[in-house]
Amino acid sequence: MPFGPRTSLTPDLVRRTRRASSFTRSSALARLDHTDHWPLITAHPSVTMFYPIKVFFSISAGLLLLPLVVGCGQDTAAPNMPRFEDDRLAVGRTLWMGTCRNCHLLGAAGAPAVTESAEWDRRLRRGVESLYESVLKGIQNADGSDRMPARGGNSRLTDEQVRMAVDFKLAAVDSLRAEVKAASDQ
Repeated sequence: MPFGPRTSLTPDLVRRTRRASSFTRSSALARLDHTDHWPLITAHPSVTMFYPIKVFFSISAGLLLLPLVVGCGQDTAAPNMPRFEDDRLAVGRTLWMGTCRNCHLLGAAGAPAVTESAEWDRRLRRGVESLYESVLKGIQNADGSDRMPARGGNSRLTDEQVRMAVDFKLAAVDSLRAEVKAASDQ
């Protein structure tokens, strides 16, 4: 791209002259190899004008999300999810770890954690088929918003895959309950 005596630094030129680390006006000048003269480059307003705003919002978002990462002061020791020899439960574990774990491992967003065996027992009193249906169709709040999205938010899961994930979760609840009981007996 030829440069005249006065060249405007457009966003396209910035993208082409930017290195992976950071962009500065001097690095753009250094990368322009023009033998006749150094072009007079003026930065495009969209490159410099919004930078302080981007920094502010990046820092603000990080500070707002920090309690989620830290865990809001609760005991966030995640349990080691059990592995089972049964092929159906092994596939269910993979599906559960990929989709359901996001909310149910530690009980995020009001979801019952996998370690809350009493809560799962209460839900199982209605039967396993009822549990399958609530996962397949989702659970709604009184105002109609999703308390739990259908299929855990993963619409690519088939009905059978959802059932395998639920079966793994139920087996994991029993296994974790047994571990806690064994630890308390010692």
